[in-house]
Amino acid sequence: SGRFVDSSCEVAPGITVEPTATASVSDGSLSASPGFAIFRNSGCSGCHAISGTSAAGAIGPNLTGIQSKGESYVRESIVDPNAVVAVECPTGPCTANVMPANFGDILSPEDLDTLVSYVSGL
Repeated sequence: SGRFVDSSCEVAPGITVEPTATASVSDGSLSASPGFAIFRNSGCSGCHAISGTSAAGAIGPNLTGIQSKGESYVRESIVDPNAVVAVECPTGPCTANVMPANFGDILSPEDLDTLVSYVSGL
């Protein structure tokens, strides 16, 4: 996961290559938000699943419905994941020291706020 694929970009003689517009998602889905982009780009989707998105991780707890825990719980779970370890993970009881504990350091304050707001709304 998270690997780049090396691919040649050879074009047959006589073929003209035209740039194409990058598709944008504007349907209001859970995957269309800046928060989901941070979630995905930070590697969260490698471990956590969110129904209705491409996030299908099977290591950490599914985050669908996490809004019932509240924003402060979500923030603490991101910056100090061992403070409260979720009870149930896809393969059985969750264990401490699985989720990286440095997201509070590596995410900008703005990205952290955006991520917390996104996850808190699931």
